Amino acid sequence: MSSSPITVPTLSSASTMSTQSTALFASFSARPVIVCARWVAPTPHELIREGGVLCRADRVVAVGRADGMDAAGAQRIDLGDALILPGFVNAHTHLELSALAGRLAPTCDFPGWICSLRAHVTRWSLDELRASILRGVREIAAAGVTGIGNITARPETDAALFVGHSRATDDYAFCDSGGRRIHWRCFCELLGLREEEAEGLLEKTLLRQSLIDSFWPRAAFGLAPHAPYSVSPKLLRRCFEVADAKQIAITIHAAETREEERFCLLGDGALFDMVREFGALPDEWRPPRKRPLEYLAEMGLGRSPALVAHANYANDDEIRWMAAHDISVAFCPTSHQFFDHAPYPLRQMLAAGVNVCVATDSLASSTTLDPLEAVRLAAPLCPELPAADWIAMITTNAARALNMKCEIAPSYEPRRLDSLDHGEGSQSRSSGENPGRNAGAGFNVFSLERSCNHPLDALLRGDARLLSPESWQT
Repeated sequence: MSSSPITVPTLSSASTMSTQSTALFASFSARPVIVCARWVAPTPHELIREGGVLCRADRVVAVGRADGMDAAGAQRIDLGDALILPGFVNAHTHLELSALAGRLAPTCDFPGWICSLRAHVTRWSLDELRASILRGVREIAAAGVTGIGNITARPETDAALFVGHSRATDDYAFCDSGGRRIHWRCFCELLGLREEEAEGLLEKTLLRQSLIDSFWPRAAFGLAPHAPYSVSPKLLRRCFEVADAKQIAITIHAAETREEERFCLLGDGALFDMVREFGALPDEWRPPRKRPLEYLAEMGLGRSPALVAHANYANDDEIRWMAAHDISVAFCPTSHQFFDHAPYPLRQMLAAGVNVCVATDSLASSTTLDPLEAVRLAAPLCPELPAADWIAMITTNAARALNMKCEIAPSYEPRRLDSLDHGEGSQSRSSGENPGRNAGAGFNVFSLERSCNHPLDALLRGDARLLSPESWQT
């Protein structure tokens, strides 16, 4: 089935957001800068005492011991009792829902929550949508996020994101905020249970890829078939086929609720009633009679690396299957608490070798977009887990799930994230040998409340304070 091109609306009177990042990063461009701190963590599992990071022209040139680092004409910034570590990566969120912060009460009624959310969002103008996204961007930037997996449900979101964008001046209203350059994986969501509409929906969504690629050098496209209860078998199969054939990143909500299980296994329940009430359920639809992840595996999940959002109700067999098929999982503890889900199978996932990342979900079901806050909430689930493993869930693990890198290392940033292999990639520390977009190169600086021998433990306890770039770059 062919489809007509998408008409993307524009804002005729939108003002361009004036970001601080251009000026702040320009200060690094003038001459080399060596940033020194008591601790430097190129990755969460590698600590350098009395370390330094040499930057030139917005790039990390070298990382190592500060006393062995030098460059002609370099400015030296000594941060004292501080920790430098990679920027955080929030692998699963919906920034367009940020204006719903505090609007929806915690509930066990997932279908009722969807109805309430839908009632708000469908009334928004494009200006309101853009303001909602901007609120979210400002919050993630303030939290030290430099990489994000963002799901966009509406094509209008692309226009809202690109308004005010100027390639000539490198001014990105929604890529840069608060002195941080944010790398995006833009997952474009697909919904539709009617088989005859599958090809048209996919074709229209793929058109958004060219728009994102043309306008947004620090972003890459991804597919997001929404969930087993909202996407037809044909559309699911085609999404997984295209993602595999074109090496496109893909994510899906799955095993999120008990209602979803009932929908797939029995074809009834509150979620079924909601979908039918929306008029989205074709008369000929029949339940797959399988658990959600089992059904998705039959549709093609696992043909290529993928990110499953939530997996709150994955069983042991499904967890082992995800580990064997390079399926990453985004655990969203704040959202998990919001809906009062059953205990999360985190230990089982880690024991099986699943690549688990911690994310925040949206402000419609979370109190924060800060991945570190989410990790602190989740940490009591596995108190024996080393702090480095927890921090990896919001840096290297999350970056792997989005096909990014996240380490403080010499890096060259090509235009496309998709040039990276899926995984953590090279661990090279020499300039020019580490190709690929590196969200971690936009590093974070934490001031330690007291001298310590275990800075990541202090970070997890809350005995560290994130410094804004302007507070230490000037």
